[in-house]
Amino acid sequence: MKKVFSKEEFARIFSQAQRYQVAMRWLWLEIYRNYKKLPIICSILMLLALGLKLGALLLLSKYVHLLDLGHQVDIFSWHIENPRRSYPLLAASATLSLLFFLGSCISTYYAEINMLRLSVLYEEHCIRRAVTIISTVGNHPKLREWRNNFSRLVSTDPRHCGTIARLVLRSFSPLASGFATLGILMYIDFELTITLALLVLLATPWLYRVSIRGSAQTRALERYATRSIQEKREWIINRAKSTNDTSIESSLGKPFEATAIGKTLNAYLGRLKATAESMLITSTVMAFAIFVILLQKGSQLLYGATGWGQLATYLIVLRICLGNLTQLMALFTSLNRFYLHLYRFMTFSVAGIALVDAGELAPATPDIWRPITAKGSADKPEEVEILDDL
Repeated sequence: MKKVFSKEEFARIFSQAQRYQVAMRWLWLEIYRNYKKLPIICSILMLLALGLKLGALLLLSKYVHLLDLGHQVDIFSWHIENPRRSYPLLAASATLSLLFFLGSCISTYYAEINMLRLSVLYEEHCIRRAVTIISTVGNHPKLREWRNNFSRLVSTDPRHCGTIARLVLRSFSPLASGFATLGILMYIDFELTITLALLVLLATPWLYRVSIRGSAQTRALERYATRSIQEKREWIINRAKSTNDTSIESSLGKPFEATAIGKTLNAYLGRLKATAESMLITSTVMAFAIFVILLQKGSQLLYGATGWGQLATYLIVLRICLGNLTQLMALFTSLNRFYLHLYRFMTFSVAGIALVDAGELAPATPDIWRPITAKGSADKPEEVEILDDL
């Protein structure tokens, strides 16, 4: 814990948060400037889905509360003396809850479809921008450091920028739902909710560590990817020249461990493990939260005739709240994984658009895709690492 909260760590977190803020603000402006209606439609559909889900939850909690009290229920001109034995009340509650949940599912589906559409449209927009900048000012001296990344800027980076645009919009729903359910939990039991909030805060350093590791594995994956492809080509050529060795195991065995191929595979595995580790932490928080609730609330209700309905409602709302937290952590891990691509594309776009607006044209030539060489060597292309400090 001491290492997590050191001054250097705080400085690095603050610096990284500033870069995140710049990149996400740029992305939001990009989305709403180019697609004004589509993100608004997605937001409305997600809000509708959230409202319907909370409405179903409120209806169920009210029904459980009526069963807990067992008093007469008056609904317009309908009088129910014993709600615990009323099948019409049960059927009505179940039917309304079903309609609310179905409406929420349908709204979520159409919101997801529109977000996928926005993702593809923004990817297309990024491809057009990269092609335009490279073809217009690709030979400009100020873009020389980008030449080794041109293939990524017109292929993988636009795809990941589109993915981030979708993930950012998708995070709106669990974020709003998390705040809403947190408000309900505080209304039901303020002290218990504060205790659970402190429990979640204690897990924050580990969640941060997992996110940072995922980002580091993404950088490592990019760093070794090019060399991995080169090694595969060399292996194919060397094996083709060797007519005596016909054993597959002898050529594709242990050497993987010390090569860029093995490092690429390990980095990919580490990036995938980041999401699983994030879910493990939030699930552990959920387990301890239920333990605390049962000890604190259960001990108060052991000798009480009522209050169990409130406990059941609290557990249901807590499950939804922590489910939203788990979803947010998974989305944040994914955003952090693709953030490097967004930051690179954003930096390239800003630099390229500035040159185009200034009229400093330098049209690309057929050899624009030839890698920059280090110290005049054509066999060892220079690696341009612009993201190591992120």
